[in-house]
Amino acid sequence: MNSPVVASPEAAAEAGLVKVLTAQLKDKDDRISLLETQMAAQQAGYEAQRRLNQQMMEMMQRMYPNEVFPDVPDP
Repeated sequence: MNSPVVASPEAAAEAGLVKVLTAQLKDKDDRISLLETQMAAQQAGYEAQRRLNQQMMEMMQRMYPNEVFPDVPDP
């Protein structure tokens, strides 16, 4: 007959540590994913604003063809 396997306290502690580290890693992965989503949305907002600014400049140049408007680089 085989006797039941009893985990040593060290093995139990190691298993607990693995669970904690796995949970922390998942939490970090979730936070990174959220930040990536937020950054993508922010970038899309910047690009939309840049296009709007460009359209406004083109409209102003058509309305005031003799004016010289400063060329301001995008941030």
